[in-house]
Amino acid sequence: MKSTLQRAGLTFAGFFFLCPVLAQSQGPATGTLKGVVTDQTGAAVDGILIRTENWGVDARQHPMIKGETSSYTDFEGRFSLTLAPGV
Repeated sequence: MKSTLQRAGLTFAGFFFLCPVLAQSQGPATGTLKGVVTDQTGAAVDGILIRTENWGVDARQHPMIKGETSSYTDFEGRFSLTLAPGV
């Protein structure tokens, strides 16, 4: 009887400590797209618009744009975009 209670207690404790990890892994995932824009000579190009489209599917299974993310390159040609999950 004592070992059964100990096993149940350990199982409950393991479940209690594992739940936050499982809940955290279910959260929305994001990604980052970073890069540098250069011209044919390798020089950085500033002020270039970088745009991504987040595609999804509507109720009739037709592709549609769910959103977009955009950024301009800085004076060193660098850009960074945070991307949401999508297709």
